[in-house]
Amino acid sequence: MLRVRCLRGGSRGAEAAHYIGWRLGRAFTGWVQRSLQSTQAATASQNTFAADDKATSSVPKDCPVCSYNEWDPLEEVIVGRAENACVPPFSVEVKANTYEKYWGFYQKFGGQSFPKDHVKKAIAEIEEMCNILKREGVIVKRPDPIDWSVKYKTPDFESTGMYAAMPRDILLVVGNEIIEAPMAWRARFFEYRAYRRIIKDYFNCGAKWTTAPKPTMADELYDQ
Repeated sequence: MLRVRCLRGGSRGAEAAHYIGWRLGRAFTGWVQRSLQSTQAATASQNTFAADDKATSSVPKDCPVCSYNEWDPLEEVIVGRAENACVPPFSVEVKANTYEKYWGFYQKFGGQSFPKDHVKKAIAEIEEMCNILKREGVIVKRPDPIDWSVKYKTPDFESTGMYAAMPRDILLVVGNEIIEAPMAWRARFFEYRAYRRIIKDYFNCGAKWTTAPKPTMADELYDQ
């Protein structure tokens, strides 16, 4: 689940920090004026805070993305999907990030769908969470369903997909900006495709969108 928008007018961290800085700035400027009686110092201080005010300008009211903290009332959220989830192939990066006791599972089932009963239960739990959020008045967005069992190939590797169940892994919201992270597993290289429609909608409505460079994930990048 990814927090997208919080209630406007709440105690947003950026605004609180700016207000504190502004108050400190006024106190500092007054102290300089009283101590040194320097018009130049006072003018320079005012210019500095004016620049800070411009740099920390508030988010446009019509921007659909707005999240500065973890405690303001939630307005909108992205909830992932478990549909068509696949076990990632047992590649070098999967081996490096999983416990040895699970290696046999990945070696045996890598590239195949997760057990149907497990996926069914996961889907039911996620749907119920979405229903609860909606009943609380929260707007819920969902990634597009994708067949993750389809094998894909880049110039450096080939793999099947995994899932789009964890938007917090691939997307980060800071203020009115969505930051898209590159995935560390080959099976998740194209996971961003499930969220493209949502991100484009946010971008077209005024949100910022930053995408980090994706690694090639070629064999020579890993110590084996």
